[in-house]
Order: sequence, then C-alpha cells, then structure tokens
Amino acid sequence: MINLLPPSLKSDIRAARTNALLVRYIGILGVATLVLGGLVGAAYSVLDASREPAQLAFEQSRLRTSQFNSVKTQADELRTSLTTAKTILDQKVSYATVLHEIANAMPTGVILSDLQLDASTFGSEMTISAKAVDYDAASKLETEFAKKDIIFTNVKLVSIDSGSEDNQQTDTVFTPTDDSQGTSSDAAYPVNVSISFIINKEAL
Repeated sequence: MINLLPPSLKSDIRAARTNALLVRYIGILGVATLVLGGLVGAAYSVLDASREPAQLAFEQSRLRTSQFNSVKTQADELRTSLTTAKTILDQKVSYATVLHEIANAMPTGVILSDLQLDASTFGSEMTISAKAVDYDAASKLETEFAKKDIIFTNVKLVSIDSGSEDNQQTDTVFTPTDDSQGTSSDAAYPVNVSISFIINKEAL
C-alpha cells in the first residue's frame, strides 16, 4: 500500500500515538500509586491499631515491675545482712569446740585444774594446769597435745611436780577415787603439771 499522506501529517500521527502511550503510562502509574498508597495506609492503620495494645501492655508491665522494686530492695538488704553475718560467723570460734579438742587431748589419769578461755587466748600462748595420778601420766600431757599439732602448736612443758615440799619423784601409783558426785579427790591426783601452747584459730 502506498502512503500518500503528506510528511507533516505523518509527524502529527506519530506524535499522537506517542501522546496516547504516555497517557496510558500515566494512567497505569496513577493506578499503581493509588494501590501503593492504599497498602501503605492499610499497613499504618494496622500498626497504629496494634500500637495501642502494645503500649498498654508496656504500661501494665512497668506498673507490675514498680511494685516489685520494694521487694528487690528488701532482697538486696537481706543479701547484704547475710553476707555480713557469714563474715562474722566465719571469724567466730566456738568455745565448746575448743573444750572438746582439749578434752580429747587429755591422757588417762590426768584432770584439768585450771583453764581460762577468752578471745585473747586464741592465737597467743596460753597455759593450762592439770593434776595427774603419777609422773608418767603427767608427762603424757605434753605428748598428747603435741600430737594434735593442727589445733595446738608450740606445745611446751612449763612445770611438773608432786606438790610435796621436797619435790621428789615417787614411784607410787595413785588410783583415782570417784566420790558420789563423780569428781576425784586431790589426794588421788598428787602430781601437778602445766603446759603452754597456742590455739590455731584457723584450724577451728
């Protein structure tokens, strides 16, 4: 087919076709913009609707947490008190424990005649006095305490005598005699003995 249209008309036709395409594209872009705007608006509405319950839940959680602040404070104070009490108890030495260790170290035939315990005796040299049935039993006092070197350190014999004026050793063995109250008479324990030692507080 032969196109007999003049060139100017041809140009107008091509421009009209181009304008039609542009209008179509602008329409499509407008529709897409409206759809995208609708999606954004819907998303914002959903987020805004969910924000209020989330904010409410947050406020409720904050209120519940604030109610436990006093409990947390009390718990912290209790923890501090327990730590202080543990420190004090770690430094405390039971006198009953010390007496038990001393009693276990006493040999047969020896009884205590003098013992003084106070806070100053721990970690420093102290002396105890005892009575024995004979010299052999009295000499074992130092030996038995020295065996417990974890509890008693620097064990030394201070004195040992029969309590008589001539201070001479005798081979006579005295048998302890118990009275009705369970205590022994001084006559059954004629030998006086004293030893010194240091109580290891850390070991107790």
